[in-house]
This record gives sequence, C-alpha cells and structure tokens, in this order.
Amino acid sequence: MVTAVPVTLRKYRYDVYAGEVAITADGWRERDAQMTEPILEGLVVANDLEVVNVFSRSLNDIGLRAEAHPDPESAVSALSHKKFDVVIVDCADGAKSAEILKTVRWLPSNNKAVVVAVAAGGASMREAFASGADFVLSKPVQQEQATRTLWAGYGSMLRERRRYFRHRLDVPAEVQLESGEKTPAQTLNVSESGLAISATASMRSGQKIWFSFTLPDTNLVISGSGQIVWTDARGQAGVHFDEVKPQALQELKNWLGLKFLDQLASSTEAYFVRPDKSPTKN
Repeated sequence: MVTAVPVTLRKYRYDVYAGEVAITADGWRERDAQMTEPILEGLVVANDLEVVNVFSRSLNDIGLRAEAHPDPESAVSALSHKKFDVVIVDCADGAKSAEILKTVRWLPSNNKAVVVAVAAGGASMREAFASGADFVLSKPVQQEQATRTLWAGYGSMLRERRRYFRHRLDVPAEVQLESGEKTPAQTLNVSESGLAISATASMRSGQKIWFSFTLPDTNLVISGSGQIVWTDARGQAGVHFDEVKPQALQELKNWLGLKFLDQLASSTEAYFVRPDKSPTKN
C-alpha cells in the first residue's frame, strides 16, 4: 500500500515513481545513471495530493513516468519545454484549468497528447470537453477508474511516441556539404525524419548535405539528402531528411520500430523515489 508523502503544496515539481512522490524545489533531481527511464511520460496538474497519488499509481501501473505540478504556471512551463504522452488536469482552478487544457492543444510538441480532466461534475465537465479533454472523470476518482481511463488512451500514446522516437546511434557516416567538401562524421541519434551528427567541418543552419551510414548489425545503408536545422559549438548538427529512397526509409522505420519496442519493454520496471533516499529498484 502506498502512503502519501506529507508535503506543503507550493510551487514545486514532483518526481513520481511507483506511486511515491519526491519533492524537488530546485531543478531536476539527478537520478541514478544505471536506471532505465520509462519511455512514456505523463504530466499531472493538480493541487490535490490525492489526485496526484491516484494518477501517479495508475501511470506507474501501465509503465509511465509521472511528473506533477501543483500550479498552472509551472505546468505551462513544463509543457513548453518537454513532450508528454498524457496530460491530466484537475479542473479545480476553473478558468486557469481550462487555459491549461487549451494550451496543450496549441503547443506543437504536445498537441497530440491524450488529455484527461478531473472535474466536479455538471458544467465543469462540459467545459473540460469543450477545452480539449479526451476523457473527463468526476471527483472523487477511484483508482481502478483512473487506470482504466489511461489504458483506453494507451494505444494513442504509443503511436504518437513511436513517431516522435529518436534512437541513440553511434556509427561512422559519410557526409558531403553543399560546397562539395566531404567530411568524416559520426551519427549521434536517428529518427524517422532526421538524424543528429558530429563532424569536423564547419556546418551552418539551412545548409543542404548528403549523407550515408549503415545501421549497426545490418547491411542496411541509409543514404540521401537533408537540411541542417540546428548546429552547436561542438560541431554537432541536426539534419532533417529531404530525400531518402522509399525502400531505405521503410527499412529505417522498421529498424526503429524494433528499437522502440525493445526500449519500451526495458522501461517498464518500477522504481521508488523517496524524498530522503535515492532511487531503488522495486
């Protein structure tokens, strides 16, 4: 049985693992590097610790990591800087809660998230639906009801996360710049729509490049052209695919799909985080 952690709800961020809430007032808690992070994440926006605990347990039950914020301001900040697969909003704050629901829908990184609202009933439930909620539950929310609702949206969460998924990839790559200069490079990660690389030559945003690399443990060569969309001082750059042969792109998607499933399977282990202790495996 999980016991609620006694806290004063102020402008804090909670880290929630396996139904336990760990409070961090300054920045992100540094977690054990050995720990496998859940691949799916949920945001709980509630000033009611019972709502936080009910949904944190349900999120853990289906293999999601949970982050909770007690106030709209910190929640909106989190939504602006991070992708969440499900957003749960306690509509106790009325207009402010409705604004959070609307914010989720217009933020590009989160507009496909599953949205669950918790309302007192009647007009507030209708307003939650009108503001963009996919599911609306009335208070008090029962544990089984919360878990059942999250399972109902789980398929949608997986599909969206799969499309967004980036896999760490460290293999040599051949890169040619617009000038014709060829430069040795190393891949950093790859997704269905692009990759990140590190190269010795100077690169700039907006530049077109041609690339070729082989997926590890396969003979699958992925080659094509792309546009650099970001660079940094360390010689790293993000590349958005422009042209990749359809067969090669499908092979890449299939390969990424297997890696996604592997990571999803390894991320479902539960961990406890207590305010006075470091994470321990359940």
